[in-house]
Amino acid sequence: MFNCSYDGCSDDSSSTEDSCIEIDVERADEFEKKMMYELQSDICSYSKQYLSPEETDTDPANAKASAENDLFYDSDEDKINAEFAKHLQKVSQGGELGDGKTDAVLNCPGCMSLLCLNCQRHSKYKTQYRTMFTFNCKVVGDEVLHPQPNSHDTNAEGNLDEQSVFRRVLCEICDTPVGLLDSSGVYHLFGVLASHS
Repeated sequence: MFNCSYDGCSDDSSSTEDSCIEIDVERADEFEKKMMYELQSDICSYSKQYLSPEETDTDPANAKASAENDLFYDSDEDKINAEFAKHLQKVSQGGELGDGKTDAVLNCPGCMSLLCLNCQRHSKYKTQYRTMFTFNCKVVGDEVLHPQPNSHDTNAEGNLDEQSVFRRVLCEICDTPVGLLDSSGVYHLFGVLASHS
């Protein structure tokens, strides 16, 4: 009525259990040898294809042919990346290409998306940056922030200066607070990931 197969072990006695274990070990060894042989043959074929002795000499023509055969090499990649970076900088600055000098490239600490390519580091607060142009930033328009009044923020009459009105700036991707926007249109970014250049 019920039929069971034990992979070569037809008996459940203790003497045959040892032989079943030996058979399993032999099969595992055979499988391991087959896999090692296959790996070695793959490595040899790769070595023959890409690292053949006639291509390893110092002849520039052979070196160029070897580079062209490499699957992961793109001779134009640096040029393409430089053009992309210039285009991105131009787009971020309203169509103008700046001098290309920046104190850091800024990213969101929450999602690591790009926030700014060109910025100036604050002279006193080393983790604060200011910029006119940003990516992936949104300004919370209905929330107006005023700094605490102190001797530096007040004019002669004791009133807050008009330019000391700030709006909160959030990452457009993940809504992480990344800075403030003052009334003159300058972004003050802090608490961000900075790649110093």
